[in-house]
Amino acid sequence: MKARYIIIPVVIVGAIALTAWLLGRAFHESPQYELYEVRQGSVAKTVSVSGSVVSDQKFELGFLSPGIVQTVNVEVGSTVKQGDLLVTLDTSVLREQANQARASVSVASAMLSKSRNALRPQDVTVLNRSLDSARVTLNTAQKNLQDAYRARDLDINNSAASLAGAEMAYQNAVNTYNARQSVIDQSTISAQVALNNASNALSIAQSSYNQILNLYNSGQASMLDLQQAQSALSTANSSYLTARSAYDNTMQQANLERVSASASVDSARVQLDSARAMYNSSLSGIDAKINSAQNALSSAQAAYNLANAQYQQSLAPAHPADVASASAQMASASASLRAIQAQIDKAYIKAPIEGIITAVNATEHEISPMSAPAVVLETIGVYQIEAYISEVDIEKIAPGSETRITLDALPNIEIHGSVAQIDPAATVVLGVVNYKINVAITDEVEQLKPAMTADLEILTEQQDNVLFVPRKAVTRSDGKYLVKVLVNDQAEEREVQVGLVGDNELEILTGLTEGDRIVLKEL
Repeated sequence: MKARYIIIPVVIVGAIALTAWLLGRAFHESPQYELYEVRQGSVAKTVSVSGSVVSDQKFELGFLSPGIVQTVNVEVGSTVKQGDLLVTLDTSVLREQANQARASVSVASAMLSKSRNALRPQDVTVLNRSLDSARVTLNTAQKNLQDAYRARDLDINNSAASLAGAEMAYQNAVNTYNARQSVIDQSTISAQVALNNASNALSIAQSSYNQILNLYNSGQASMLDLQQAQSALSTANSSYLTARSAYDNTMQQANLERVSASASVDSARVQLDSARAMYNSSLSGIDAKINSAQNALSSAQAAYNLANAQYQQSLAPAHPADVASASAQMASASASLRAIQAQIDKAYIKAPIEGIITAVNATEHEISPMSAPAVVLETIGVYQIEAYISEVDIEKIAPGSETRITLDALPNIEIHGSVAQIDPAATVVLGVVNYKINVAITDEVEQLKPAMTADLEILTEQQDNVLFVPRKAVTRSDGKYLVKVLVNDQAEEREVQVGLVGDNELEILTGLTEGDRIVLKEL
C-alpha cells in the first residue's frame, strides 16, 4: 500500500516536467511561413468576357421589292459556290415590260434615223407594206383572243354540263340506293314478322300437343284428341319451315340488292370525280390558251405601233428640232429598258461567295419575305469570336489586342487570336451599355462550330522582364505598399514601389531584388 502512494507523486512530477519541456521547445522554435521567391517575368492585365463563335462572313440576302417567288434552289445545309443561283422571282410581267420597252427603243431608233436621213419613195412603200402586214397580224391576234374567250365559255359550259350530269347521276344512284334500302328493309321486316308468327304458332301447337299427351296418358283424353293435336303440331312445324325458308331467301336477296345498289353508287362517285378532274383541267388549259393569245396580241400591238411610227415618220420632213426630239425619245426609251432590265437582274439572288446556307425564308409560289432575308449564307471553316464589352472596359481594348480563347465544347484546347474590329455603335442590353467586338482566330481548329460558347481573356497591358510578386503578398497601409521579407528567419515589413497591377501579380519597381523571399502567409 505504501509503495503505491510513492509511485503516484513521481508520475505527476514527470508529467509536469515533460509539459514544461515541450512548451519551452515550442517557444524557442522559429515560426513557419509560406514563402515566395522574387523573380523576373511578365505581368499582364486582361479583360475577361464571354462570347460565341460566328462565321467570318455572313450574308443576309433578299430582294429590294416584293414579288412572287418562282424557284428556291437551296435548303438549309446546302453548300454553294460563288455565282450559284439561289432564289428567283417570277419575271414574266417584267419581261413583257422589257419587250414593250425594246419595241419603244426600236421605234425611237427608227424615228431618230428618219429625222437624220430622208427616206426614198420606195422605202416609204416598204414601210407602208410593213404597216399593212402588222395591221393584219394585229387583227388576227385580236380575233384569236376573242375566239379564245368564246372557246373558254363553250368549254366551261360543256365541262359544267358534264359535271352537272355526273352530279345528277351520282345523286340518282344515291336515291336509288336509299329507295332499294327502304324496300329491302320492308321485305326483311315482313319476312321477320311471318317467321315470328310461324314460330309462335309452332310453340302453341307443341304446348297443346304436350298437354293432350299428358291427358291421354292419364286417361282423360281420347286417341282422337291426341291424333288431332299431333296433326296440328305437324301443320305448325311445316308452316314454320316454310316461313324460315322464305326469311332466308328474303335476306339473301336483300344482301344481293344492297351490293348491287352500293356498286352503282361507287361507280357514279368515280364518274363524278372524273368529271370534276376534267372540269378543273379544262379551266387550266383554257387559262393557258387565253394567256398565250394575250401575249400574242401584246406582241402584235407592239409590232404594229413600231410599223406605224416608222411609216408616219417617213412622211414627215427632216428637221433639226425633230432630230433633237428623236434623240431625247431614244435616250428615254433606252433608260426605261435599262431600268426594267435592272429590275429583272434584281429578281435573281446569286451566291456572292462560296459557303453554306444557314437559313431559308423564301417559299416557292408565295410572296417574297421583306421583314427577313430570303436566304442567309455563311462562310465555311473560317470563324471569328463575337463578344460584347462593357463601357467600363472598352477603352482598355484596341484592334490587335492579343486574346486567349477557351471553348466550353473544347476545354482541352487553348486558342489564340486578336481583336479584329470594335463596333463604334453601342448596344444597350438590360440597361447596360456594351460594344460589340470581333476577335480573329489565328490558330487552325477544325472542331470549331458556329454558336459555340467562348471565354476570352483579352490582353490590355503587359510588362515583360520585370520583378513581380503575387498580389496577395502586398498589403497597403497609409498609402504605402508593404511586403514581408524573410531575413534571418524573421519576417521584416518593407515598403515597395509598384508598377503595373496585373490580374494576379504586381510589378515591383523598388524595394525588392531578385531572389528575395517574401512571406505569403504564416503557417
